[in-house]
Amino acid sequence: GAVTVCTKCQAGRVANTEIAATSCVDCLAGTAGLEAASTSCTECTAGTFSDEDRATICTSCDLAFYQPGSGQTACRACGENMLTVMIGASSEEACICSEGFYRDSREDPEAPCLPCKEGMSCAAGSDVKYFYAELRGETLEKSQTFPKLQSSYMSLQDEPLSVYKCTSAAKCPGGSPGTCTPGIVPDVSGCAHCEDGKYWNGQDCGECAWSERTCLMFPLLPLVLSPLLFVTLYRGATIQSESWGSWRFGMSAIAFLLLNHYQMTSLINHSNIAKGGAVTQVFEAFKFSENPWSLFNTDCAGFRDTTSSMLLKTIAPIVVLALLLLTYFGTHLLAALKFPRFQAWDRDTTMNVYFSLLFTFFAGIAAMSLDTFKCSNNPNHISTLVSDQSILCGSGDWWGLVAIAVVAVIIYLLGVGGLFSWVIIVAPNRFGLPGFRRRWGFLFYRFRPDVWWWGLLFLLKGIGTNVGYMLFHLGVEQMYFLMAILAVYSGLLTLFFPWRLRAVSALDLYTNLALLFVCSLMGCYSYARAEADESVKDGITIAIVVINMSPLFAAVLVAAHIMRYHLNPATKQDRFKALEQLSPSLTNFATADLAEKARVIEGLDEWARSYLFSALHIISAEFDGLSLKARLTSKSLLSKSSLSGSQHLGDHHSQDAVKAANQGSGDNHHNNNNNNNNEGYPNRTSGLIYV
Repeated sequence: GAVTVCTKCQAGRVANTEIAATSCVDCLAGTAGLEAASTSCTECTAGTFSDEDRATICTSCDLAFYQPGSGQTACRACGENMLTVMIGASSEEACICSEGFYRDSREDPEAPCLPCKEGMSCAAGSDVKYFYAELRGETLEKSQTFPKLQSSYMSLQDEPLSVYKCTSAAKCPGGSPGTCTPGIVPDVSGCAHCEDGKYWNGQDCGECAWSERTCLMFPLLPLVLSPLLFVTLYRGATIQSESWGSWRFGMSAIAFLLLNHYQMTSLINHSNIAKGGAVTQVFEAFKFSENPWSLFNTDCAGFRDTTSSMLLKTIAPIVVLALLLLTYFGTHLLAALKFPRFQAWDRDTTMNVYFSLLFTFFAGIAAMSLDTFKCSNNPNHISTLVSDQSILCGSGDWWGLVAIAVVAVIIYLLGVGGLFSWVIIVAPNRFGLPGFRRRWGFLFYRFRPDVWWWGLLFLLKGIGTNVGYMLFHLGVEQMYFLMAILAVYSGLLTLFFPWRLRAVSALDLYTNLALLFVCSLMGCYSYARAEADESVKDGITIAIVVINMSPLFAAVLVAAHIMRYHLNPATKQDRFKALEQLSPSLTNFATADLAEKARVIEGLDEWARSYLFSALHIISAEFDGLSLKARLTSKSLLSKSSLSGSQHLGDHHSQDAVKAANQGSGDNHHNNNNNNNNEGYPNRTSGLIYV
């Protein structure tokens, strides 16, 4: 039989001829039989392919592939680290850099895609040529983008890929290269300075007031206020050593601690960590604790650039000395002219006023002296000054600052710091001299007599904190180093409780723990990714601000406790009643034989024995003028019995201390009067005694 029905060729196959076909043949690779009963295979168009015979459809090129020709059996792969926005790409131009990579095809259209620079975000398709196109005013399509700066990073328009890291996110908001916060002019290497007529307030560039642009705010206002400050400090320095444990000195110690706490806060602001805007603003608010000149907004008075600012801060202690000397000689002139109620100032007390200011601001002075040596490494491997990112470390401007810094280190750190250390070391042998106490009392009046050397730790703490910024460049390393210093200091503080008032020691411990928490939270900024949840960053910022401000509230509670303890008549009466009740027991203990005393002491636990011997040391030093361990006594009269006891023990130190106590110009007459009032017993003023 003859064939009466024609059979359709399946999709992917076609008839061998157009007419009177006798069989079906497969479509070859690169083509496809799209429909059944087709007489010809369809060639795959650009952007598609078929890689096997008898294909029924042409497959679109996958992402990261393209095919410009037709009838192809495969697609071409885009370059390394590249992809296409859509499938079925038909040209190489459709290949763009993957997310996290960029290219610069301005000169080389086939330029490879490179990993995004540190501090930049590279969306898919980032190409540097589009940045320059935008600069020329061209309108970019959505897919045309370029590497963008993350917050806290900055680069210049001339070198958009040379990235610098800012220490303040408020100054460097990120975005297109060359972008700074409005009001800040991009410098050589960062967003450092506000425009002329503006100053940085920690959040943005504020307008300088007319008074700040004139000499009215600076230097006239400091010149007017300085004598008032000196008079206040002088009056406080004239208080006798017997009152060093009073509530007034307790208030002074609280103020000193708060100032020191916020000095440390300001120093934390020097770290190479990009902080949240609110944190930067709070830290900047306490900049005065480190640099008192900032109260007068010297940026507006013509001291905006780093060189002039560095010179101002370096000569500041010398200027203060000059003003104090003018006040000192002024009091002598007024006294000579017989002005009523004016008394010539004592030289030693005047020196106390000056050096106490240097001691109070020593951490800030150390920071100023070492600022020039604090450089930070940037993603572009260029080192810039932390305090002014417009200055490149190693440049001519930087070497000019080094010359100033070396002078500051020699004068303040080695000179003044060495002087303070020497005074503290020799205090055991010289504290009995009235002139010594008047001149250097500020180093000792805050601390317990047997921990008179605690001022050394304050000096080391201030220097060590600043040295950490020189040794380490990574912000998190700097925070760990600072935390180590605070941890050691807190441990020693817990061991000695050095302040004369226990509540002040507790406040000191609290402020250091607060700083430890702040440093640990600051480290979180270092690990936070640019795309991290903003709510997490906001939580860190709030925690830092709250913890850092909490010592203010703690200080109020401590001050209230001190006032209540020292000024409440009922509290005083309770102390006298307790003393009256304990006196018979003390008498019984004193008159008991040695064996009975030993039995009682051996029956006590370690803590009780420690408290008992501490009490005995205090009674011996303050009541009889003798002590079994080193101790600066606030007041002690050395009686004949005490002298005989000392001689019996062969102690020549006590006898030397008695002689020293009765030396000093202008005090002989006073000492003779006291000797007469004490029935011929030699008067022994404050000093350190050994037995």
